[in-house]
Amino acid sequence: RSAWSIRGNCIWRSEAFDFSASSPSPLLVLSGGTAPVVASLKSGAFDFSFEGDGNLIADLHLTGNGKLATPSLRRFAGLFGSAMPPGSALAEFSVSGTLDTTPMKFAFTEADVMLDGNSGRGALQLSLDKSNRAKLTGTISAGAIDLSRYVGDLAGGRGIHLVGGEAKHVGIVVLACESGLGGGSDHGGPDALATAVADHR
Repeated sequence: RSAWSIRGNCIWRSEAFDFSASSPSPLLVLSGGTAPVVASLKSGAFDFSFEGDGNLIADLHLTGNGKLATPSLRRFAGLFGSAMPPGSALAEFSVSGTLDTTPMKFAFTEADVMLDGNSGRGALQLSLDKSNRAKLTGTISAGAIDLSRYVGDLAGGRGIHLVGGEAKHVGIVVLACESGLGGGSDHGGPDALATAVADHR
């Protein structure tokens, strides 16, 4: 009945990682049951932390509070096989909120999201299809969104490629965007930006 914890480090795809996990119910975890879990995974590419309930053996599943942060979304994407060319946009990114994850789905709800200094709140989901291609979808509400860095990359022919663009680049599609992206909407509420990002290699 004593608490259990593990700490260590490893190298994966030339990236050094420190990891830790703990649970007050180790026997339940080892038997394939769902138990309270605290876990973290840190590297130069990203930091991930979680606190909630998890099943780590029989049916990998986490439900609780999670946070993911990276100094470079491009570096993060490259680490997981979606290499992107250099650019000023898609840099610092973080998301924190209620996390529900399985081996094929990584979903945040009621989440605070920040990308390149733009902050908002909403939901994000990273999922894998049958070919293990990644797809990121979400709907974020924000008071104002600065698109200048993205326009610069598009104008320079680098960094952001629309779906149907160059192979092996992550595609970005703006599905819906209400008014006032430059400085708030006319209706007095937050702007809503729905996006989908997919690996179209």
